[in-house]
Amino acid sequence: MASLEEWGDALAALKDCLGSGPLGVGEVEALRVVARQQPLSAGELAVGLSLPPSRVTALVRSLIELDVVAERVSPKDRRRSMLRVTARGENVLFELTQALGADGLDCCFAIAQHLRQAARRARERGAALTVGQVALLALAREQEPLSVGTAATCLGMGQSSVSMAARALQRRGLVALRPSPQDRRQHLIGITAEGQRLLSAIYQRQN
Repeated sequence: MASLEEWGDALAALKDCLGSGPLGVGEVEALRVVARQQPLSAGELAVGLSLPPSRVTALVRSLIELDVVAERVSPKDRRRSMLRVTARGENVLFELTQALGADGLDCCFAIAQHLRQAARRARERGAALTVGQVALLALAREQEPLSVGTAATCLGMGQSSVSMAARALQRRGLVALRPSPQDRRQHLIGITAEGQRLLSAIYQRQN
């Protein structure tokens, strides 16, 4: 699997391609899953994305409104609706693949899926962490000391988002923050023993 730094680069490149357009990263990921597994139901899409049904319902509604996915009644069970990618959706995926390469898109979404699963396992252990917080915690284990700026670059996040995630992890005792000796206005992020234990438990369950 690619590193968190490679994921951050791929995510940043995807965001650049999408720009201020109507499609976000979440919509593109859902569109790719539909394209690969079509026809599939919203419930099957939720499983494929490791997301709660309520989140997937909103994604599907957005994709249909943007005319990149169509919903049709299943011929096998008329009580079920199935999703398929439209011609416009196929064109969107083609253009993104041309711009970023299939490997770039695969890297972006494979690690995103991996982090969502890790966040779910953390919640099962009583630690309600977001995907961004799990990514930051894992990066802090890989790189220490870790500055907010370095974390933002590696994870494709804004510095304010990294700072908020770091403080949330600090409140849980999973990381420690200390002033940088080079610039005391900046903080360095270090994983704590409790953070190490949580990550070990999460990934032990995965393996």
